[in-house]
Amino acid sequence: MSTKYLISGIMANIELYCGNHPEPVRMSLIQGPFSAFYACPKYNDEERKPGEHKCANRLSVTNLERMVDHINSMLCDNGSLNNSVNIKGHVWRDNGVDYKILVHNRDKICVQCLDHSALTNIKR
Repeated sequence: MSTKYLISGIMANIELYCGNHPEPVRMSLIQGPFSAFYACPKYNDEERKPGEHKCANRLSVTNLERMVDHINSMLCDNGSLNNSVNIKGHVWRDNGVDYKILVHNRDKICVQCLDHSALTNIKR
C-alpha cells in the first residue's frame, strides 16, 4: 500500500495492545536474539503468575511498518489530516495478523494486534 504523504510523528501516537486476552494488554518493545519486536508482557517469565501460560503474541518490526503504512494511508485517503475521520473500530488482516483500532483521538491511536502464526508456534 503506497501513500502520498506521511503523517508527521504518527508512530509516536500509536500504542500496541495484545489481542490474545479478554482485556487488551499493552505490548512493549523487546530485543530478541535476532531482532527487536513488540510482545505481550506475558511473553516474559517474570510477568506471569505461577502456572500461567506464556503468551507468544508478537508483532515484528516489518509488520509494524506495514500496520503504520495502512493506518497512514487510511487517514490520508479519508481526509483525516484535518481530523474529519475517526477510524475507531476499523479492523483488517495483513500478513497473518489481525488488527483492530481500539481508540483514535487527537493524542493517540490504540491498535490491538493478534499474530496467529506466532500463537500457533508456541512452546509452553
